[in-house]
Amino acid sequence: MTPKRIILPTTRLLILSDLHLDKATPSSKAKFLKRLQATDYDSVLITGDISVASLLPKHLGEVVEASGRPVIITTGNHVLKRREIYPLL
Repeated sequence: MTPKRIILPTTRLLILSDLHLDKATPSSKAKFLKRLQATDYDSVLITGDISVASLLPKHLGEVVEASGRPVIITTGNHVLKRREIYPLL
C-alpha cells in the first residue's frame, strides 16, 4: 500500500528581533511600519527587545495594526528587568 501524500500550504514567516522601537525616531518608526505593511509574509515572529516595558503595549499595537497578520512575540530582557506583565490581548 502506498502512503497517502499530504500537501500543506506554504507559510511565509517573517522573523524580526531586537527592534528597540522605544529608541526609534518617529520617522524611522513610520518607515519601519510602512515597510512591514508592504512586505509579503503570512505571519510575523518578533523575538525579544521590542521596546521597554512601559511602551510595549503601544508599540505592539502599532506593529499589529501595520502588519494586519498574526503576530507572535517573545519578550526580552528590557521588559523582564522591570518584572511587569501586560495583558496583550
